[in-house]
This record gives sequence, structure tokens and C-alpha cells, in this order.
Amino acid sequence: MMRDSESKANVLLVDDTPANLLALRGILDSLGQNLVEATSGEEALRRLLHDDFAVILLDVSLPGIDGYEVARLIRGRKRCQRTPIIFVTAYETPSERMIEAYSQGAVDFLIKPLVPAVLRSKVSVFVELFQKSEQLKRQQEQLLSQQREMMRAGHLAVAGQLAASVAHEVRNPLATIKVLVEGALRTKNAAPLSRQELTVMHGEITRLERIVQDYLDFARPPELNRCLGDLREVVDQAAALLQTTALRQGVRLAADYPSQPVWAKVDHDQFRAVLVNLLLNAIEAMPRGGLLQVVLNATPREIELTVIDTGTGIAPDILKRLFTPFVTSKPSGTGLGLCISKRIVESHGGRITAKNRAEGGATVTIALPSGHEAEV
Repeated sequence: MMRDSESKANVLLVDDTPANLLALRGILDSLGQNLVEATSGEEALRRLLHDDFAVILLDVSLPGIDGYEVARLIRGRKRCQRTPIIFVTAYETPSERMIEAYSQGAVDFLIKPLVPAVLRSKVSVFVELFQKSEQLKRQQEQLLSQQREMMRAGHLAVAGQLAASVAHEVRNPLATIKVLVEGALRTKNAAPLSRQELTVMHGEITRLERIVQDYLDFARPPELNRCLGDLREVVDQAAALLQTTALRQGVRLAADYPSQPVWAKVDHDQFRAVLVNLLLNAIEAMPRGGLLQVVLNATPREIELTVIDTGTGIAPDILKRLFTPFVTSKPSGTGLGLCISKRIVESHGGRITAKNRAEGGATVTIALPSGHEAEV
């Protein structure tokens, strides 16, 4: 007997003789399942259009479409391709017909008169397998539903955090600009803004642009436009952009490159942005000056680019979450730069890691497929 807590399964009984259907029902009623009757092959096929069945008891000698043809048609339908079929016959079946039947999905042959205990045992096995399968499907659907709900909740949480971070980061430069403009408008015939004040405003506007761009890149990553090129040139361009900033802070930039081109298939603009972010972070980690090294090594299969600084290192609680959105040790900043950098590197088939150095400072390493491997 099946447990009451499990939902009932459908069992299809196909026979053109009412007395035989009545006998089958009498044997199987005690299983407590839904016994569905069909008196022809056509009716059986119609039943299978709308419902799933744990097992089909199919008489071989049906008028019109016989049992073998019904089984073939059942197997041709995707919905019931795996539904087990037990053939029922009043005659000994030739071996070649049995082989044909098994090829059409038969799982067993029963010869009348049927032994009630044997029939109940066979049907109960298929019913239990069907119920277990349905239970697994329901559990899988529940898991998928929970995953979708968790993803939705996660997206909402990120959206909320993003909105709060935008408001916080935008407020400060806007406040500075507002103070300067209000000061200029406070009295009649006020003097125009000084060069120093305009410089401050320009800096704050540039900062706003950078904040907005970070959020855009995080929310809507640009498509990659990869092309084969010498990675040394991309690194040189990134270093040149920050040379003045480094000198102003007393940081010396040093590069260690191979003498031959280092070919890599990358989006030059996006990869240069990654390098600028890493170099700028390293410079800011050395407020009293220091040495910033960029080391480039290449093998036939992989390129390794390492940024090494002699700064303060990365706090342990930050290090383990370094590439997570909104994580930063800076008093100002979106906390998105390294998250975006990680996404860009991974979209190139690479990986990015960071660690502290025993002698002080930190190391960030990017590993990329070589130009040849990227082509493959």
C-alpha cells in the first residue's frame, strides 16, 4: 500500500472487454491510486494527451489499433516516452513479437489468468517510482523558486546598496560646488569665482564623472572589443597617464618587461582602465612615497602581470573581500573599481588575485591567456 501522504498516481488500464477491466480494477483497487480505463487504443492515446501515468496495462489484442501499434504511438510522444508499459495477453507470445514489444517500451508481459498478488506488486513498484519522481520534480521546482527569490532579494539588496552609495558619494562634491556657487551669488555685483575656486569646482565635477562612470560600468558592463596587441604598450599607456600623479606623491614607477612583444588578445581600452585602477590604488597606498613596480612575464600559454607596491598593505578584513562590490578602505570612493576590474579580467578568460608582501606593501597579479591561446 502507498502512504496516504503521497499524492495518488494515475494507472491506465486498456482493454476492450469490460469484464477484464472490472477484473483489473478489482485487483488494483487496494493500491488506492487513480485507475483510468480505456476500451480502445484510440481512447488510450486521448487519455495520454492530458494526463501523466505511472504505468500502462495494455491488452495486446485490441480492435483497430492493436497493442503493439498503440505502444509504438505512445513512444512517439515526448510526454510519455518513458511511461512503463505492461502488456497483458491471453496467449503465449512468440519471441519475435516480444522482442518487438520490448523495443516499443514494454517492461513486462503478463499472461492471463493474472495472479493478483504478482500484478499488484509490479504495479505498486512503478507507482512508487512515479511518485518519487514527481516528488523530486516538486522539490526541484521549490529549490529553483527559492533560488530565484534569493537572486531577486540579492538584486534588490545590491540595488539598495548601490542607491545609498551613489547618494553618499555624489553628495560631497555637489556640496562643495554648491558652497562655491552660493558664495558667488550671495551679494549683488559679486566678484567672479577665482581661478582657485574654479579649479576646485572642475576637480569635483571630474570626480562626479568618475563616480557616475563607475556605477554605469558596474550596472551595465560594456561589450568587449578584443584585438591582438602588444601588452607592453597597454601597460606603458596606463603608466604614462599616472606619471604626474606618482611624481607628485614621491612614488617612483619602474617596469620590468620582456624584450620581445607580449601578445595578448584584449580590449585595450577596458584593460588599460583596469591597469590605471590598480596603479592608482598602489600610488594612494604610498602617501609618503615609495616604489611601484609593474612586472610582465610571458610563457607560451599564459601572461602574468604583477603590480607591486611598498605601501601600507591591505587590511586582512578587506583583503578577503577585496573584489566584492562596495568594499573599500578609502574614506571616499565607490568600492566598485576592483569589482569591475575582476569582471573585466575574467571576461578575458583570466584571473586576478591580491596578497600582502612579508616585507611590506601589496601585490596584485593578473593572469591572462597568451595571444596564441586566446586565438584557440
